[in-house]
Amino acid sequence: MSDLLGRLLGDYHRDALAGTPVHRRDDDHTSRAPAEWYFLAGEEWPDLERAGVGKVRGAVLDAGCGAGRTSLWLQERGHRVLAVDRSPGAVAVAADRGVDRVAVGDLDRLPVTADEFDTVLLAGKQFALGTELRAVAERLRRLWTVVPPGGRVVADLDDPTRVVDPDHAAYQADHRPEEGVTHRRFRLEYDGDVGPWTDLLSVSPAVLEGVAADTGWLLDETVDGGGARYWAVLERARHQR
Repeated sequence: MSDLLGRLLGDYHRDALAGTPVHRRDDDHTSRAPAEWYFLAGEEWPDLERAGVGKVRGAVLDAGCGAGRTSLWLQERGHRVLAVDRSPGAVAVAADRGVDRVAVGDLDRLPVTADEFDTVLLAGKQFALGTELRAVAERLRRLWTVVPPGGRVVADLDDPTRVVDPDHAAYQADHRPEEGVTHRRFRLEYDGDVGPWTDLLSVSPAVLEGVAADTGWLLDETVDGGGARYWAVLERARHQR
């Protein structure tokens, strides 16, 4: 599998970015892919992100760590962190930037043992990867053994019932499989190369609460900044459904 993201992060880390990376949606809409986002220090994050990441507790699995920015922020605050990403290039950058424990893996193949962590952190909206809600449910079932009863998943998502950018309203309307859910597909393009298509759902808190309840997770709280983006804190009940 091509590691275009890893190459992009490595180039940025070495101050050798080759042109402007873009995200191309499946309707051919393009937007700049901000490589610098993966490297922002904690004081540069939006207030909502600091509040969301601040909901982690104990030992943390940072799944989809990118260049390691959240892992570094958590390490500085005394958390034991394992940073995992499917991109070997991203993992190499995170290690070079000072993340203590890093590994290659993804949500389907996590290199962890049962009950090893208190929190699974899923930043970057990757919690809702997929084209159907059942993908979110399956993800929650896989994470069941990663944390003990009372452990948590902390993840950021978009609420499609809030259309903040009118330029995307029509696209959302055409990609709404059900009420409270929309789907988009995009890919990374950088330095003449094209990455694979990525499918991502936007899920309202009400829909997420129902999906979580069916898998034995409880939507404990949401952190809302007033826009479409929000952070969800889910806690593992004692029995899986």
